[in-house]
Formats: sequence, C-alpha cells, structure tokens
Amino acid sequence: MKHPNNAIGICSWILGLDQDPQALAAECADLGLDGLQYSGDHRSGPEAADLRRAADDHDLTLFAIDPFKAAPSEPDRASAAAAIDYFRRVIDFAAEAGAPWVTLQGLGQWVRNCDDADAAWSRLVECGDALAEHAASANIALVYEALNRFESPVVRTAAAAQRLRDDLTAADLGIVLDSFHMNIEERDPEDVLEIHGDALASYHISDSNRGGIGVGHIDFGAQRRVLDKIDFTGPIMIEVVLPENAPATPPRNDDQWATLRGQIRYSVDFWRMNG
Repeated sequence: MKHPNNAIGICSWILGLDQDPQALAAECADLGLDGLQYSGDHRSGPEAADLRRAADDHDLTLFAIDPFKAAPSEPDRASAAAAIDYFRRVIDFAAEAGAPWVTLQGLGQWVRNCDDADAAWSRLVECGDALAEHAASANIALVYEALNRFESPVVRTAAAAQRLRDDLTAADLGIVLDSFHMNIEERDPEDVLEIHGDALASYHISDSNRGGIGVGHIDFGAQRRVLDKIDFTGPIMIEVVLPENAPATPPRNDDQWATLRGQIRYSVDFWRMNG
C-alpha cells in the first residue's frame, strides 16, 4: 500500500461505517483520500483481516488503529493491569490488520479513578512502558494525541505529550497534534507545531467549531506554513463533525452526508493546493 509524504486520511469514526470495512474503504476512496485511521472496536467489530483486505481493495493506507471506545467498562475499577491487557489486544489487532501505529490517548480514560494527578501520571507511564515492549515485539509504533480538557484528564497540551514522551523509558512515543484541540489548549498553535516538530507523528485537521477548513476561524494557512518549514512528512487526518451532531454521531440523513462530504473534500483540496 502507498504511504506518500503528507498523505491525507480521516479518522474513521466521523463516518459511522466502522462495522463495514468495504463500505468504509469505498467511501474514503470516493472522497479522494489516501487512507484512514481506523477507530472501530476490535472486540465487536470486523476481523482485522477484513479491514486489511478492504484497504488493499481500494488502494488505501491503514495509518493507525485508534480505539475510539477505549474507556474501561467500570471506570471506578480501572487499573494499570486491565489497561495494559486491553491495549495489548489493540496492538495485536493492528499487527494483524497491517496498521503501523496504535494511538494511546485512550489511556487517559483509565486514570480517572486515581487518587491524584501524580498517581494518574504514574499509571500512564507504567502502562506506556509496558505497552512499548509489546508493541516493539509486534513491530508497531505508539503515538499519543493531546486532547482538550473536555475530553481527557491528562495530556491536554503538546508540552504534556512531550513530558510523557520523555518519561517513558521503553518507547519512542510519537505526538499527534490536532488543530481543534490546540485552539482550546495552546496559546500559540503555530509555535507549538514548530517546537514539537521533531516528535510530531501526525497532524489532524478540524476547525475551531469542529468543522472542516474554513467553517471556523483557525488559520490553516499559517499552520501549513509551519509544517512545511519543519519538513513534516507525516500523515494528515481530517476529523470533522457537523454542528448539529455530537462528536460521536455520524451523518443521519442525505443532507448531512452531503454537507460532511463537502467539508471533507474542501479540506483535502485546500491542503493539497496550498502545499
């Protein structure tokens, strides 16, 4: 499968097609994307082999397995051991599917029952190091996305992601930065992109109101210029949500599908034309 510099994909959860790999891959191909970051649940979704076959059939790159529903079923009883067991299975699924990365930001949901911030951080590091060893044996890289304060109790900024990267002894953790989350948490997103460029694994496109490029007020031209300046060659992920839908709600009718597809296509065209 192809993996060109600055290939453009999507986070699959925005489409609501994770249970049907062929339909998902066909939609991504029709949108002119190079691939996708798969967000389905390995415990109840399609087989890894079916996901891999669908990507191959449509000449798409499977960039990462990004478990969208990674929270523990009983948050008050969450533990490092259970988190490690869950993500080891995600890593195994990624290896079978042929995805080179697994995203770990879901680990933030496994530290909410810790007594304080120090205990939460210690559990995060313990899990990251244990998972790094398993990932290395499966030839899988680990990445972590900085999420805003409304979605994660830890690692909300690029600086926090860098701290986690530094604290892990067994992993060379990649950092994922998202324009929407940076708009909430960072004073100067362009400066952040430049400072952390060496560790940047992927960049996500989502405007200030969660929509596609041009729907909000983020200066994507400025962020693109920084990424070009630092010679960023990693994948770009489109991650847009319609204003009338909650973040986990895919399009519900033909009009919403038309709007979402239009925002995705415009975002892809903007990024490619401004390169």
